[in-house]
Amino acid sequence: MRLDLKLLSIRFSQKKEEPPVPQDGINTYLLENILMPALDSKDIYLKDVDFTAFDVDDIDKLEDYYNQLYNTGRRLDQFIQTVAQTLPSASSIRSFC
Repeated sequence: MRLDLKLLSIRFSQKKEEPPVPQDGINTYLLENILMPALDSKDIYLKDVDFTAFDVDDIDKLEDYYNQLYNTGRRLDQFIQTVAQTLPSASSIRSFC
C-alpha cells in the first residue's frame, strides 16, 4: 500500500477547525460539566450536578453524541494504525529542495 504524504498533508490543511462530531442539540451544561470532565478522567460528584440544568431527553442526546465521538475516535485509531503499518518507499522521481 502506498500513501501519498503530500496529498495527505494538503487534505489535513484544508480541513476546517471544528468539533469531530456536531454538537447541535446537545445540552451545553451536560457537555461542559459532565461529559468533557469525564473524558478527561476528572471526578464528578453528584452533589455538584445541577439537575435543573437539563432534562431526561438531554441525557439521551448526550449518550448519542458520546457514541458518535467514540466511533469517530475508533476510526481515527484505525487510520493511525494503517499509517503506522505502511512501509516507506523511495520516491520514483528525484527531488531537490
